[in-house]
Order: sequence, then C-alpha cells, then structure tokens
Amino acid sequence: MVSRYILFILLLLTVDASAQRERRDSLLQIGYVMRERGNYIEAMRFFAEVGGDVGTLEEAQTRYEMGEMNRAIRLCKQLIEHESQCSDDANLIIARAREAQGYKRVATSKYKKLTRKGNAEALYYWALMLQRSGHNAKATEMLQKSIRANSANRNPHELLAEIMIDNGERYRAILPLTYSLLLPDDTASLRRSAMQLEFLWRPKANLLKRIANSNLDKDEKSNAFARMMDSYIYHWTDTAKVRSSSIRTFTPILINKLKENQMMQMDWWQVVYADFLLSIEEAGHTEAFLYHITAALTPEETKSWIESHESEYASFLLWLEIVGGSR
Repeated sequence: MVSRYILFILLLLTVDASAQRERRDSLLQIGYVMRERGNYIEAMRFFAEVGGDVGTLEEAQTRYEMGEMNRAIRLCKQLIEHESQCSDDANLIIARAREAQGYKRVATSKYKKLTRKGNAEALYYWALMLQRSGHNAKATEMLQKSIRANSANRNPHELLAEIMIDNGERYRAILPLTYSLLLPDDTASLRRSAMQLEFLWRPKANLLKRIANSNLDKDEKSNAFARMMDSYIYHWTDTAKVRSSSIRTFTPILINKLKENQMMQMDWWQVVYADFLLSIEEAGHTEAFLYHITAALTPEETKSWIESHESEYASFLLWLEIVGGSR
C-alpha cells in the first residue's frame, strides 16, 4: 500500500515537472519571438518569468541587442561568478559586448579561450569580427574550424559565402548558400508538415543579388571549373529576382559537373559541400531537394508537388534529418 502511494506521489511530481518544463519552454519561445521583433521590454518580462540562470542569460542577450553593453556584462559576470552551466554562453556575450565597445584585444582573448574548449559559436563570432576588420583569410580559417565543429549552424556558411564574394570568387559562394538552405530553422516544423510553406528565401535575397551582380576576376575566369560555375550562377540568378524554374533546371547540371570534377584536387570547402550535394543525388532525392529549396519562390506549385509525392517528400525529409544529425 505504501509503495503504491509512493509511486502515485512520484507520478504527480513527474507530471508537475513536465508541466513546468513545458511552461518554461513556452515562455522562452515567446521571449525569443518578442526579441526578434525588437520588443525588448516584453521579451525581458517573459525571460524574468523563466527565471534562473537561463532567464538571466537571455536577459543579458537582450540587453546586448538593446545596446546596453555594461548591463549585459554585469549579468554575465554574475553567472560566471556563480559557476553557472551558462558560463560559456555568458563569456561569449561578454566577448561580443567588448568587441562592440571597441575592445577588440579583450574580445579576441575571450574568443580564444572559448575556442580552445571547442566552442563553434565563438569561432563564428571571432570570424565575423575578423571579416569586419578586413581579415578575410584569417576569418575563413576560423569559419572552416566552426563548420567542422558544427556544420548544422547556418551562420558560418552564409558568412563564408559573403567572404567568397568579397574575394571575387562568386562561383564558390553558391555551394555554402545552397547547403545553408537545407539547415534547420524556425520553420522546420512547418516544412515537415508539408501543409504550410513559409518564406525560406528572404534571408538570402541580398546575398543572391550580390552573387548575381558580382563579376569574376581575371584569374578566376581562367579556371574552367570557375567558368562552369559562373555560367550556372548566371542561369540560376537574375539581377531582379531568383527563378525557381532556373534553379530546378540548372542544379542537376551543377551536380553532374561536381561529379565530373570529383577526382580533381579539391579544397576543403568543395569536400564539405560537393560531397553533400552528390549524396543527395546518390540517395535519389534530387527532385524533392529542388522543390524543398524553392518552396518560398513558388509555394503553391511546391505544395501541389508535395501533395502528389507525399511519400517521396517524407522520405527525403527523413534522410535529411538523419544525415543532418551526423553533419
């Protein structure tokens, strides 16, 4: 009888703990949305309800985004002094805040300490600081390490594409950009449902315009692979807009060209991206992949295709989830 009573109490505690976790997660999500929209005061109200170290960390991040660097730093130092599990995240906010204040040496020291622990996010922000200072070669080195540590973070891929464009190597930029289109984001659950398709392309619009309007330099034009990629980009992009029909037509051409060049000496970026694109074709998911990445351009057409190929699309998403988890 006693054991049943104990089990009942434990069950109630488990249910209560689960409910608390769900409420906490909901409050965090609402806070993130408020912060993303620039409603910082509202966001901090929700983070205050979350409480604990996580709530303090998110308040510090919000203060940082508001430009209140010193207040953000104070909150982060509190977490570090209490040896919080959020200490690394707090140190990263301090590094970014010091960079924003112009103390780049202090920021670099913080980034270095975090990267020694294998912090991929610190590698990205360090690379971003270097890129802003015009040190593209060193930034690329940091991005390479960041992508190897955590290839599922889209930010390093997009920054790498920007650096490639800045270096006059726009033919390279198309690969990290295409790769980043498949990475998880806030619309992942909507895409899995295949019933609602939100814009996936908007964050890439400016980058694509830069790709379309950038010219290859003379050295790159002498490279046959670069000329092929340039032709591909020309057909893929339009100075006014991106055409989904062009993407669906010329992406298979790109994959075939990558296959032809597979035995050539390739840089690390080609290995990361080319191998992944080729694996899509080898798994038989090229068509599903093409509709997936052009969903924002022609949502009705994509929805119609998905409804006619439900099992094929579901199989692609499952494959992507499995492969994505190992990236």
